[in-house]
Amino acid sequence: MNNLNQTLARSVYDKIEAINAAGRDDKYKKKYGKMALRLPALVQSAGLLQALAFVENNNEIPPKDLVGDLASVLVFPTKKDLLDACIDSPFGEYRYLTRRSVIALTWFKRFAQSTWPEILAAEDDGE
Repeated sequence: MNNLNQTLARSVYDKIEAINAAGRDDKYKKKYGKMALRLPALVQSAGLLQALAFVENNNEIPPKDLVGDLASVLVFPTKKDLLDACIDSPFGEYRYLTRRSVIALTWFKRFAQSTWPEILAAEDDGE
């Protein structure tokens, strides 16, 4: 039987592989990956709901897709369901949701770094 960490790692790996299989371009992967690198720390410093609201306020699609992938990994049907859970959950459940989110986001960060190292290391082109 897999523990929470293993279960989340498998789900996140499948999401990263789906991006590769979909033939997304390097620009998409870079924006997705850069947010994956930043989001675990942002959740820990600002809180889960605030971090997700920050990403959702972003005008770029790849970071928003990361939130959708996070919702899916955490077994929420949609991003809206994840955001609603953040808003409506009692404090203890919200803390547990935050803990699970940080674990999943750490796996997103690790897999993005290991799958797209050259893309993430490339210099920004004035973006």
